Order: sequence, then structure tokens, then C-alpha cells
Amino acid sequence: MCQVLHWANATQVFREAYRVLKSNSFVVIYEDYFLWHADEETPFMKWFRASFQSRFPQPPRNRQSLNAQGEFAPTGFGFAGYEEYSHPESLTLDQLIEHLITQSTVVSAVDQGGESLGHAVQWLQNELQIFFGATPQLTFPFGGDVYYLRRA
Repeated sequence: MCQVLHWANATQVFREAYRVLKSNSFVVIYEDYFLWHADEETPFMKWFRASFQSRFPQPPRNRQSLNAQGEFAPTGFGFAGYEEYSHPESLTLDQLIEHLITQSTVVSAVDQGGESLGHAVQWLQNELQIFFGATPQLTFPFGGDVYYLRRA
């Protein structure tokens, strides 16, 4: 399940998972995102935090923390493991824009009528062109967390 805890009712999700899984089966929850805590504070990361997140603030969501201490263990499941991963992604300007417009921040702004999708895309093209210049692709650090639960 990818980022399910942000958007779904966790009680309902895990009640259903418990119902359909056999004993000792696993549920794997993962997230994949820009790694903002990367070693290098790039101009893009500064822009993202200052401009993008200001224009497209995060909508309300569940902030359930997944971590190596296994603090999240819904009824009927036990903590079975945790790991972090990273992977660089090379993206063109258009691919980066396509990625950004799928983020909940942009989707929420468009759904609530505060921004049209066309205006969001145009704004991103204008804002991001400076990072690409004549370079066809840039590489961005992505990664996330994987959380393993075992059904009792």
C-alpha cells in the first residue's frame, strides 16, 4: 500500500486487510517522495520549500508516523520491520511538471477551485525552466520508508 495512511481511514483499511489475509501474512506500507533531508541543499530544494509549498500548501491528512520503533501496529497486526531506501530519478522539465501536478498539494488546489490545472502547469513551466536551462534532464533524490506488518 503506497501512502495509504495519509488518505484512508486506517481502521477500515486494516480491518479489511485482516479479513482477507491469512495468519502470518504481511502488509507492506511504503512511501516515495523527494528526499528533502539529502546532504545537499540544492537551489531546487530551496525553491520547492519556499515557492511551491507556499503556492500549494499541504491539504489536511493523517500524519501517522512510520518508523523503526514500530509505534504503529493496528489491531490484529504486529510490527515486523522497517527500512528506508533511496533512488535518484532523472526527469525532463515536462516529466517533473507531470510529477508535481499529481501531488496532493496541486490536486487539492485545483479541486478546491483556487487554481486551474492549466495555470498550475504554466506557473510550473515558468518557475522550473531556470533550473533546466539547456540541460534536457536533471536528477532528483527520491526515496522513502517501507513498513512491514504481520497479521496475527
